[in-house]
Amino acid sequence: MNPSPHSATLRQRPPGPVRGVSASAPATGPARWRPRRVGRLLGAAGLAVTAMTGAGMVGALGTPVVAGAATAVPDLCATYPHPTMPPSTGTQTPAGFTIQMPGAVLAPSTDANTLAYAYAEWNDMTCTEYSHHYQFAPPKLYYFDCVGFTGYTTSKADPSAWTSVSTALHIAPGFVPTPLHFEEFFNGLAARPQVGWQSVPDVAAVRPGDILAWQPASSDGQPNLQGVGHSVMPLVAPQPIPGSHNTRWELVIMDSTAGGHGPDDTRKPDDALSERNAPILTTSGQVQPSGLGIGTIALDTTPSGTVTGVEWNVGDPPEPIVFGAGHPLDDPSPAPPGPLPAPASYDVATADGVVSSFGTAYNYGPSTPPTLAAPVVGLASTTDGNGYWEASADGGVFAYGSAPFHGSMAGTALARPVTGIAGTEDQDGYWLVGSDGGVFAFGSAGFQGSMGGAALRAPVVGMAAMTGGDGYWLVGSDGGVFAFGSAGYYGSMGGRALNAPVVGMAPTNDGRGYWLVASDGGVFAFGDAAFHGSMGGSHLDAPVVALGASDDGGGYWEFAADGGVFAYGDATFAGSATGRTSSPVVTGAAA
Repeated sequence: MNPSPHSATLRQRPPGPVRGVSASAPATGPARWRPRRVGRLLGAAGLAVTAMTGAGMVGALGTPVVAGAATAVPDLCATYPHPTMPPSTGTQTPAGFTIQMPGAVLAPSTDANTLAYAYAEWNDMTCTEYSHHYQFAPPKLYYFDCVGFTGYTTSKADPSAWTSVSTALHIAPGFVPTPLHFEEFFNGLAARPQVGWQSVPDVAAVRPGDILAWQPASSDGQPNLQGVGHSVMPLVAPQPIPGSHNTRWELVIMDSTAGGHGPDDTRKPDDALSERNAPILTTSGQVQPSGLGIGTIALDTTPSGTVTGVEWNVGDPPEPIVFGAGHPLDDPSPAPPGPLPAPASYDVATADGVVSSFGTAYNYGPSTPPTLAAPVVGLASTTDGNGYWEASADGGVFAYGSAPFHGSMAGTALARPVTGIAGTEDQDGYWLVGSDGGVFAFGSAGFQGSMGGAALRAPVVGMAAMTGGDGYWLVGSDGGVFAFGSAGYYGSMGGRALNAPVVGMAPTNDGRGYWLVASDGGVFAFGDAAFHGSMGGSHLDAPVVALGASDDGGGYWEFAADGGVFAYGDATFAGSATGRTSSPVVTGAAA
């Protein structure tokens, strides 16, 4: 479906549990997610703690600030009472809950390295969260999505198996496959054997500790590339459901998701075990525990055992899927627990509204130009990375993924065109800014003031939202910065000679600083923002149009009009849109 020029939401997210999707697949559950208590403090890379004044010319900012100590991984469950857990059994079978599957006994840790690591994570953790931005503080804190869990566990339990996956699928360090790519890898094992893996041809061959992955199937039986995939680890051998003639198989699994499986799931609200699961909010405002847990699903098969569907809860109508499974062969000396690097993800948008996504970012559309009354000028990601908004010059707003639509200025006479958009931390609102500094607030976004009606030396070219508060900054093409609400003023380039106009800004993850970027790629850092380098002084094939900061604040990306991307600090290069767009890139953002 195509949106109207100003007010469409391409993907409505129906109520219900969000399935454990990959870092690059869309979720289909609650439209409203719990805002992170620590803003975007995600990852364990170094965080600069020394202030920087931002002195210097574009492209010659001076000596970079030395990073301070590694950022601690936050305990997102700190405000929730920790349950009294059964005595720790190390890497042995998890305890403390009733299994729905009749007669099922969870396999011991000695059956597979992956089981041992999965049990160790589950038994000893004090907090977990379903998240596309991975963080680990073993053995206590685990924040990941479905493939984050299965990929992480495989990488630590069976490094040779993980090397085969990362090599065959060209997975960069810090990244994991999507469920679709996992499924394709597993289904290729029979024809193309891989070190560390054994093929699992049918449901009867599934064993505890295997890695299962699936992608929704289209009516022709091929993977639905727009669907929601998933990946899990079985803790028991599948058991045929009585009366199904071996075409429905019950299975206890461990996974990371934002919605559980059946009445025995450990992610039940008000259950003592679920107090270790950082919650989200459903569309009805109810707390839903998320993250690593154990529950029961059913797999539907042909009489010969080929898996054709999944019942998220036993008894649900089966969802048609393309299924794959692999049995990891135990390495003799598995790697000790430890973190994977935090993945990198970003999106870029062209003037005709097409969005390209990179790294672990999922592309929610549009992949072809929608009908627009005015060109797109701004892009803002939701805090959880599961959606984004686009803004057009006439004040139109387009909402994708989990980003809700709350209105726009489309059809309203504007004194000046809109030049930017910024989303609120609770993901339930956004601001638009015009080139005259006028600000328009929607949803939960509070109006904190503007430069509308004031005399400006240069037009406003963008804005950024304050992390951990209700405030925002505006930036002019002369480098002037205007702070409103809880946003602090840390300096600007206003009144200084610039080699090229400023085109955008990005805040640090704690909201105590920001970067400005000029069209020649020069970067200026203020407050606690550290300078990590820039394209200032270098030859560019096209001007820089935007800047995006990495999740932990330890780096940033510059986005150019020809789709080029330049990464600095701990911001990882994950690809570019060069040569792939039909109109110029006008903006970009971290996802």
